[in-house]
Amino acid sequence: MESYNQIRQWFIGLFREFFTYKNKNQSSFVELLVEQAQSVIRELFSDSELSVARIAKTLCITPNYLSKIFHEKTGLTCVEYITDFRLQEAKRLLAQTTRKTYEVAEAVGYDNSHYFSTIFKKKVLVMSPDNNLDYRIF
Repeated sequence: MESYNQIRQWFIGLFREFFTYKNKNQSSFVELLVEQAQSVIRELFSDSELSVARIAKTLCITPNYLSKIFHEKTGLTCVEYITDFRLQEAKRLLAQTTRKTYEVAEAVGYDNSHYFSTIFKKKVLVMSPDNNLDYRIF
């Protein structure tokens, strides 16, 4: 009877190790997918056709799965991340170049410069108490 309990304990330990290893690798795989999605966004942000579906297709996963794991790992949706990345690049271009707003909008993936201006004002520009424009850090 003692050998049965020893074998049983050995199998329980083996299964625990297996599931710990599996969960660790599963987590690493998910983190890798999210990092790859972020890399795709950084490479293709200027393409106005960039979408969650396109990113997911590039990674050979479903858009729903990408959305789920991306939000779990970053706290942002894919669309929020794309928008924030585009706006950060727009801030850089506006500060470092003499491009016009519509040129910057196009350069960061917005076909509609009016929509870009609306989003930029909403997320980036704020009025300070003394009525001076300040950049919001996000």
